[in-house]
Amino acid sequence: MIYLIINITIVLIILVLNIILYVRRIDKKKLVKNKTYNYAVLIPARYESKVIKNTLKYIKHQNKNMDNVYVIIESKDDPTFNIAKKIGANVFIRKKPIKHTKGYALDECLKSILNKKINYDLYFIMDADNVIGKSFFKNMKKYWLEGYEVASAYRNTSNPYKAISICSGFLFSMQSNLYNKYREIFNQPITLSGSGYYISGKIIEDYNGFPFYSLTEDFEFSICMEDDNISNIYAEDCVYYDEQPTSLKDSIKQRIRWLRGIFDNTKKRKKSASIVISNIILNMVTLLIILIIMELFIFFGIILGIVYTYLLTSLITLICLIIDRNKFNISIVQKIKCIIYNPIFLFSYIICLFALFFRKKILWDKTIHKGNE
Repeated sequence: MIYLIINITIVLIILVLNIILYVRRIDKKKLVKNKTYNYAVLIPARYESKVIKNTLKYIKHQNKNMDNVYVIIESKDDPTFNIAKKIGANVFIRKKPIKHTKGYALDECLKSILNKKINYDLYFIMDADNVIGKSFFKNMKKYWLEGYEVASAYRNTSNPYKAISICSGFLFSMQSNLYNKYREIFNQPITLSGSGYYISGKIIEDYNGFPFYSLTEDFEFSICMEDDNISNIYAEDCVYYDEQPTSLKDSIKQRIRWLRGIFDNTKKRKKSASIVISNIILNMVTLLIILIIMELFIFFGIILGIVYTYLLTSLITLICLIIDRNKFNISIVQKIKCIIYNPIFLFSYIICLFALFFRKKILWDKTIHKGNE
């Protein structure tokens, strides 16, 4: 009985805290008088010759004039240069390529565009391995016309062939549908995820570029959206595909970098920490798992607790797959793999956390992409 009372009390406390956080809502929708749709596409692509052709090919299907597509590289010796030029993209070669993070690359290119007095209504931020879905730019346009200054599309995976890549892609699917969709319902700022989003030209002009240089520039900008009251939305009907790591080693390396960036930004902006803790669903699930583990450890032992937690996480994965069946479109066999391996994938965050605390210096490393058609 005492455990039931404790559980209910903690649940109520979290509910009250989240309700308080939701009182601070932002006025997301703002009417746009200017109905034009003049946009640019920015693609940081340092030594991305294996994937850039496919990415630009899909963009060209929906964007015949490629002068507005900026492929950002650091040297003409990069094979990416000739590939992008041949397809007709506008190649931007950085003048100060000392710092290799994505934020520095975007900022330098945007400053160059602003200095040339070229005016764009929107700037799409994409990665070199991204493949846009059908009618991507057309579907994103309607959110601009509704007045949203930032819109983030649904991130799917382009290589759901191995268990790691399936689970890694599913992680973003969960973020979109359990986090961003939920925050959207309650009129709360979303969290950007790597790429596949646009920023209005006005915001870029106000910031005089893209001054977000951390290991997780997307998360850093997401915090600023809340601080600066920038209207934003999760554009769930706009889809793009992203290549995921295929080995646990690469996945852990990637997630260690993310965690470092998230922790660094949370320290700098403590007042906006709610951006990562104010989701009721995730709070409730996490809380219940912790309570169950604690009680199982006390009454049934460690082994049974681990088994129970694994089964519970598998059940949550199954539910999420059912919810997301129309977007995260993979085969039955791949779904079974996801249900089996996703709990292990999520538990591996413990390894990432240990590595984070023991590694003194974590740098931004270029992700090696294999390329997909």
